[in-house]
Amino acid sequence: MFLLVECKLYPLHELDMLIIFLEALIAIVIVGAFIWWTMRGK
Repeated sequence: MFLLVECKLYPLHELDMLIIFLEALIAIVIVGAFIWWTMRGK
């Protein structure tokens, strides 16, 4: 029973990890662009 639930949740969990990774990557890009913009301004 537990294994069946684990198998059902695994693809969803992997998708969540992918979404979290993409969100983190986007956040890093935004922060990096903001820092670059402020440095360029000075």
